[in-house]
Amino acid sequence: MKVLPERAGLVAWLHAPYGYGKTTLLSQWTEACRRRGVPVLWVNGRAHPQVRLALARFLGLGPKAQWGAILESLEELGPVVVLDEAEFFEEPPPIEEMPAAVGVASRKKLDWPGIAKLRGTGRLSVVGPRQLAFTRAEAEQLFGAPDRARAAWRATGGWPLALHLSALTGEDSVEGALVRGIRESLGPRAWRAALLLATVPVLPEEFATQEARQLVEAGFAVRLEGGGYQLHDFVAQTLRRGATKVLTRVVRRAARSLPAWLRAQAYASAHMEADLRDLLERPEAVDLAYQCPEELLRWHRQAGGEPGTTRRLAAALALCHVGNLSEGLASLEAVVRDTAKTEPEVALKALGNVAYHGASVDLRRAMEAVERGRRMLGRVGPTAAARFLSRVAWAYVVAGEHCQAKECLERAADLLPPDHPLLVYPLRLNLAVANFELTGDLEELERQYRASVEHARKHRPSNVPLSYVDLGRVLLSLGRREEALVCFRQAAREKSTNFWAATLADAWRACLEADLDAFPKLAGLSQTSEDPALLDWVRGLWARTLREAGRVRDALDVTGQHPGFWTSLERALALKALGRERAARKALPPRPSSREEQLYWHATRYRVLRRRADLDAILRLTTVGARTLPALVPLSELPARRSDLARWYPIEEVLRSGRRAAVLARLEEVPPLDIRVLGGVQVWRGTEPLHLSETAQALVVLMALRLDREAICEALWPDSSAARARNRLHVHLHYLRRALEPWGVPTYLGPRGLQRVRVDLWELEDALHRRDAEAVYRLYREPLAPGVDLPVVDEARWQLQHRVVSLLYWAGLRDETHLEAYLRRVLDLAPWHTGAAAALARWLAAHGREAEARRVQVQAERE
Repeated sequence: MKVLPERAGLVAWLHAPYGYGKTTLLSQWTEACRRRGVPVLWVNGRAHPQVRLALARFLGLGPKAQWGAILESLEELGPVVVLDEAEFFEEPPPIEEMPAAVGVASRKKLDWPGIAKLRGTGRLSVVGPRQLAFTRAEAEQLFGAPDRARAAWRATGGWPLALHLSALTGEDSVEGALVRGIRESLGPRAWRAALLLATVPVLPEEFATQEARQLVEAGFAVRLEGGGYQLHDFVAQTLRRGATKVLTRVVRRAARSLPAWLRAQAYASAHMEADLRDLLERPEAVDLAYQCPEELLRWHRQAGGEPGTTRRLAAALALCHVGNLSEGLASLEAVVRDTAKTEPEVALKALGNVAYHGASVDLRRAMEAVERGRRMLGRVGPTAAARFLSRVAWAYVVAGEHCQAKECLERAADLLPPDHPLLVYPLRLNLAVANFELTGDLEELERQYRASVEHARKHRPSNVPLSYVDLGRVLLSLGRREEALVCFRQAAREKSTNFWAATLADAWRACLEADLDAFPKLAGLSQTSEDPALLDWVRGLWARTLREAGRVRDALDVTGQHPGFWTSLERALALKALGRERAARKALPPRPSSREEQLYWHATRYRVLRRRADLDAILRLTTVGARTLPALVPLSELPARRSDLARWYPIEEVLRSGRRAAVLARLEEVPPLDIRVLGGVQVWRGTEPLHLSETAQALVVLMALRLDREAICEALWPDSSAARARNRLHVHLHYLRRALEPWGVPTYLGPRGLQRVRVDLWELEDALHRRDAEAVYRLYREPLAPGVDLPVVDEARWQLQHRVVSLLYWAGLRDETHLEAYLRRVLDLAPWHTGAAAALARWLAAHGREAEARRVQVQAERE
């Protein structure tokens, strides 16, 4: 207990494996703190991996609260903070800044920046496994039998949990002691729940029993923030090794109520290969190939034996989903050969997937599978036929035969009853894709992709990342870059079983975030996928990110290594940027069949060749016309006379372009100018700080004081004639206007002064007028306009401070809740204010803080 912090600003870090008593020690410490009336905030990293959100929730702050607000609340509360299982936190918390006594526990060493800073300032106590382990003397005291204690101590290295259980059970085997100790500390039902939990990575909330919750209370398991229960790793390993026979019986009985993927996981963990083989021959195995392909392949290898057709089909599908297309397609074709005569539905499912997965790598092979499958449609039921037709429509899309794709999908829909789930997904979505290829209806495509995300969340979570990727691409085409980025980030965060979707999502995210460091790994991953389309996408996005970062020659190098459609477009743009016009024209690929690719193809041709026909083609290709332009062509490259085309570009890009007509058309969208004169003079246009000359700053301050032009002339040039001063003001206003409004349209400077602006001084004056003390306390920073040394500003500075001091003083006397804060602020601004000093001293003394009260009185007397 001596190593744990006694005051705010100190941190104790306990790092050791499971079972070393870290949490117990911290619990004893916090219990002693609670008895002294100190509040305790305890955050478990496994249960709450987002530590900032967890602390914000505990402190009653909103989910968007940043660290600054959290640290302020901690300072007000004065708690002790425990960060348990800290290795699971997604971001390192700023422990070096926390105004609290902090205890950190982790099983691994942490590389948080704050640890090094704390160590450098001598505010960190580090306790490792060597200090937490039992000494031999402590082990002898625990056992009471020196010989057994020494043997157990040598076997465990002083590991507290193992020694405790060995002493408790009387067993010399540490593993046996642990198993027996766990069993004897739980009731029969909780023991069975522990055995089941030992065989699954996470038990979802809907399958958990009261016994799972008891395991959390007993310290053997944890409840995860996203829901579900997980046994501590070491406990799970111990039970799997030391309770094999009973584990098998419990799993066989309990697994019947679990979904197929959890059942398979449990059978595999318990080495129940016969049960696993039986499961993989059931229809659910095909669904597992979509839900968890990598795991299914592992279970397939572990199960052994001679696989039947269902298991072979599932394994072949899983190979395709993890990117091993050559082996996956060959395996699917082998299934077709062995089942075409006896199991037509299995053969048709295999053919449909050869067509779907093979279209991007071997279109001829895919179309042969389509034709062979069509000849088998009469031998299967309507649902199997509809599934096949829905699947093979993609091969027609890749081939550019969009009418055939639509015909396939419509025929599939006719085979199904009106309420069949296939109609919701994927048939309606695929019909929207086919319709987009025929008509360019982007808005309907967006609606269907949004519906597909919701459907996937409820019915097929493994498809969520792919749905987000597709929705993100549509939103990007609609010029909604930020929304698209949210989709790509979400897709990259989701646990994905679709290698293609996960890789492409992260590539798009990296492109939109200009994260160049991510691309070498992504390019390597896509190269192993055997899918040239994915490799082309990733390298194209890599080259685009390099080009937009100004590294044009590096972009050129990336495009030359694996040429494809997207890399060819980027190669043409890179060559154009280098001034190699002829080479850029030659690099342009042939016209593609996909409408999405046509948009980018025409855009690249326009940027290289500047032909009006390509610009017109972009406007005709979709039902939304010019709304696709922001994703395709920079505004600066559009014809200057076509101000109408700037309608859908971000207003910031329109302003940067300096195109007067385009700005004039969207003047109402121009963000207000942010002028700050309290505590410093700053002018912000959106997120861009403006660097003004001293005279320009003075002009802004005087206008913020609401002076008219005559008063401004008098303030700036008191010794000049009125005519000369007006002339000088005209010149300086001209330069100020050029700095504030470079686009040439009167926006912020009107005939009466400032307009379309937010001024912190005006907000403060409004709060003073309303006598809103809380707002005044928050807004006021002094001095007003530092660095602007003019008599009129000096006078305004003094008057403003006087008004603030007066309001806060009287508000403090009336408001017991804020009295201390308001009166201390008054004394910061006016240390000689005897009324505030006397009132604050009385209040402090009345609340038992006599020493502080005396300090306030002494300070006031000095002033």
